[in-house]
Amino acid sequence: MENEFLMAVQEGVSVHTTRLGPVRDATWETLIKMSDHAERAAEELACCDVDIIVYGCTSGSFLKGPKFEEELTDRIYKISNITSFTTSKAVLEGLRSLGSKNIAIASPYSQMTNEAEKKFLEAEGFRVFQIEGLGIIRPTDIGRLSPYQAYAMAKRVNSEEVDTLFISCTDLRTFEIISPLERDLRKKVITSNQASLWMAIQLLGLDTEDMGKKFGSLFSCEIRKS
Repeated sequence: MENEFLMAVQEGVSVHTTRLGPVRDATWETLIKMSDHAERAAEELACCDVDIIVYGCTSGSFLKGPKFEEELTDRIYKISNITSFTTSKAVLEGLRSLGSKNIAIASPYSQMTNEAEKKFLEAEGFRVFQIEGLGIIRPTDIGRLSPYQAYAMAKRVNSEEVDTLFISCTDLRTFEIISPLERDLRKKVITSNQASLWMAIQLLGLDTEDMGKKFGSLFSCEIRKS
């Protein structure tokens, strides 16, 4: 996530990061336990006087459903007094801002995690036509995948009924292939890191129009007004 943010942010925007404990596998138990470190991590970032805090894990913020995602954001805000959101929240806002309804999902996850993600998104009103994962457990193995493998995954789940392709996982590199994928398949594309950065930049009140040329049509959208 850090590398993709750093390659995309505008001049004058800084990116500060910290870790949510040791994460050596992507099992449900580990992903959910990451949230135990949320307050500590938020306090560390607050020391940098940051304006936005992103809980940067897609599966770790959707596995226990929408209520858990909201509670996690509240916990981060209470300890830091800084505007915060999760990657899952950013994905939902991105899909809605794009006007997406029928989606297909490509991920490196296990079948169990994919099923949880499908349930999470369908509970939010989206239709999931297809979801495919690679069954990778080690996060470092996900990080070694090339962006072009993400491109191939998204292409496999595409179908005529789908209006948006969602590439899920903050460990998966996608920034290089978002615009080519939109151009080649003529579908809207949203990815975990793209949505997270888009929402952060929107909440900062900065212009994202120029970013749309490189990193997808989402950056040409404004966040929905609540």
